[in-house]
Amino acid sequence: MSALARPRLAGAIGAALLLPALLFIVANVLKHELGFPVLYDSLDGLIARLDSPVILLGGLFGALGLNALALAGVAWRQEGDAWSATITLRPRAFNLAVAGAALTLLGTIFLYVLAENCGPR
Repeated sequence: MSALARPRLAGAIGAALLLPALLFIVANVLKHELGFPVLYDSLDGLIARLDSPVILLGGLFGALGLNALALAGVAWRQEGDAWSATITLRPRAFNLAVAGAALTLLGTIFLYVLAENCGPR
């Protein structure tokens, strides 16, 4: 049985995929914005390895995709020479929370990149 057929598994995998981005963002905000470098300094080697777009964005898009597929289903059928699609949404709290967290973290990273590169020099 695949993760798509098991929403709890998709939610658990998605939550695990969120952890690198969450740790990276929290450690950097604590150090650079709040002046509390303990988490960043204690995880210095790990933070340097997490500073990869493949790990950060890949995990976030993976979590979002897995949980979106666990929340929505598409059924196709042919009616004569036409095709018909039915989209079914199943609201599941844990999958919605993981997908929402992924979107929030993606938005945070996007706003950081925007502010860093488009702000006054």
